[in-house]
Amino acid sequence: MVFFVFSYDQTRTTSPVFVVLCNPATGEMKVIPPSLAEFQPEFTTEILLHGFGYDHVRDDYKVIQIVEYFTESNDGVEPDPFWEIYSLKTNSWTKINFDMPRNEWIFYVYFDGVCHWLGRTDNKRFLVSFNLCNDVCLLTPPPSEDSFDGFDVDLTVLNGFVAIITHCKKTKSSQISILGELGVKESWIRLFHVEPLSCIEHPIGAGKKGNMFFIKNTDELACLDLATRPGVIEKIDVEVIQYEAQIVIYKENLHPIEGLNN
Repeated sequence: MVFFVFSYDQTRTTSPVFVVLCNPATGEMKVIPPSLAEFQPEFTTEILLHGFGYDHVRDDYKVIQIVEYFTESNDGVEPDPFWEIYSLKTNSWTKINFDMPRNEWIFYVYFDGVCHWLGRTDNKRFLVSFNLCNDVCLLTPPPSEDSFDGFDVDLTVLNGFVAIITHCKKTKSSQISILGELGVKESWIRLFHVEPLSCIEHPIGAGKKGNMFFIKNTDELACLDLATRPGVIEKIDVEVIQYEAQIVIYKENLHPIEGLNN
């Protein structure tokens, strides 16, 4: 699997931005064509990346993002926002006619052909799941209505399921719930409850073996083994920036990016 990096912040801009595909196994990088977004001096353009993954039906790698426009003038006319998908096979962007909740938490996860992020619509929050293979979007309510109030919330993939990590800022305790079926609120299962740990500041994801990674109050990365050594914290000598770190699991691919679909 190719992993992506992007060369812009999730901020508004008045000039074109670029997305870069990178294969960590080979070090190869590819700058993909600019978005279909308009860039005019009378408004600013915001491009928010929402996902990258593999479409196994078409044997293609794709990027999905939303383009929105803003102006400070009351008389200004803004173009309509739109979603677009990039295809590595055609090396081009295509607009899609969808009205999906945009990402509120910046980060997203990809698993088995589907990109997931946390969004809001009609003042309600949902897990948004967009299938790259058939362009179908499903919304799943969180485990409880107050799941996000007073909590830091992160998405991850755990044991082959999409999971939500909720960390209570007040009590310093955490819960991990996995989703059994997309679109079905009742299929959420609480898998772990981590007792209060004063050193935990912000969880950032889970590893392949069920271990949870989090940021300590010293801005250092640490690991908590939930399976075999619950409660034992392993320090990792890496400093990170709060709310800008994410754990990503990828599958190594030694093929060149240009030849992945040949």
